[in-house]
Amino acid sequence: MIGIVAALAGAFLVLLALADGFETMVLPRTVRRRWRLSSLWFDHSWEIVKRTERRRGDGGRQSRLAAWAALQIPILVAIWAAMFVVGFGLIYAGLRTPTANGPIPFGEAVYMSGVTFFTLGFGDVTPTTAAGRAVSVLEAGLGFGFLAVVISFVPTIYGGFSRREATMLRLDSRAGSRPTGAEILRRHVEARAPDELGELFREWEEFSSVLLEGYLSFPVLGFYRSQHDDQSWLRSLVAVMDAAAIVQLGWEGEEPEWFPRVRHRAKACFAMGRHLLVDYAYLLDVAPDREPRLRDLRPVVGAVRSGGWCAPPGERTELLLRGLSELYEPFAAGLGEDILLELPAWLPDGVRPDNWEISAWDGNRHRD
Repeated sequence: MIGIVAALAGAFLVLLALADGFETMVLPRTVRRRWRLSSLWFDHSWEIVKRTERRRGDGGRQSRLAAWAALQIPILVAIWAAMFVVGFGLIYAGLRTPTANGPIPFGEAVYMSGVTFFTLGFGDVTPTTAAGRAVSVLEAGLGFGFLAVVISFVPTIYGGFSRREATMLRLDSRAGSRPTGAEILRRHVEARAPDELGELFREWEEFSSVLLEGYLSFPVLGFYRSQHDDQSWLRSLVAVMDAAAIVQLGWEGEEPEWFPRVRHRAKACFAMGRHLLVDYAYLLDVAPDREPRLRDLRPVVGAVRSGGWCAPPGERTELLLRGLSELYEPFAAGLGEDILLELPAWLPDGVRPDNWEISAWDGNRHRD
C-alpha cells in the first residue's frame, strides 16, 4: 500500500512539473490559475523582494532587481527538474523496481532517476524488468525534451528584452534620457520636423503591440530592468502616451497639412499603449492608482505652447487632457508601484544632459 501511494505521489509530481513547464515555456498565452506553481513562486518571491527593497532605499536597487528578474527562469527550471527527478524516484521506489543488486531503495531510486533524466547513461544502476525499463525510457524522453525546450526558451526571453531596449534607446535623442511628453514635442518643433512625430507614434504603436504579446506570454519580461537606472520601458511608454494625448487636443487656428496624419498616428499609438497597460495590470492583478501625477495641468498646456506646439488654450483643453490621461495614467501608476518603476513627469525637471552626451571618463554616471 505504501508503495502504491509513493508511486502515485511521484506521478503527481511529474505531471505537475510537466503541466507547469508546458504552460510557462511552450503555451503562447498566460494561464491564470490560483494554484499554479510558477505563479505561486513568482508572486511570493516578488512580494518578499519588493518589501525588502522598499525598506532598503534606492541605492543599488535597480541592479538587485535586475538580478532577481534574470534568475527567475533558472530557478524555475531547477524546481521543475528537481520535481521530475524526485517524482520518477518515487515511482521507481514505489514500484520496488528490481535492479541487478535487488529491489531499489529510495535514495538509489532518486540517483537512478537523476542519471536517467539528464541522460548521463552511467549504467551502474539499471532496472531489470519491462515495467522499470519502460518508465526509465519515458523519463529519458521527457528529460531530453525538457532540456531542448529550456535551451530554446532562454534566447526567446532575452531576444524580447533586447528588442525592447533597442526601441527605448532610439527614443533618447528625441525625448531625452528622462523622457517626457512635453520634451518630445519641443524637440520636434525645435528641429522643424513636427511631421516626423507620425513616424515616432507608428514605431511606438508597433512597440506596444510587441510588448503586449511578449508580456502576456512571459510576464516576467516586464520586470527586467534597463541598462541605465534612470530609464525603463514604463517611463518611456508613458512619456510617448503623454505626447500622444497632447497631440489629440488639436491645433490652434488653421491646421498644418501634416497635422491630421500625426493626430491619426497619435490616436493609434495611444490606443495600443493603453491596451498594453490595462492588460498587463490585469495579468499581474494590479489595481489602478487614481492619484494623478499632476493635479493642475495648466502648466503642461502652457509649457507645450511656449515650446512652439500650438495646442488650443483654455479650460476645455485642460479638461480634455485630464480625461485622456485618466484613461491610462491610473494603470501605469499601479504598475509602477507594484514593479518598482517610476513614471515620467509631465514636464522636464530642468536642463540635464542626455546619456549619450556624458561619459564615465568625465566623472559622470548614467543614473540619478
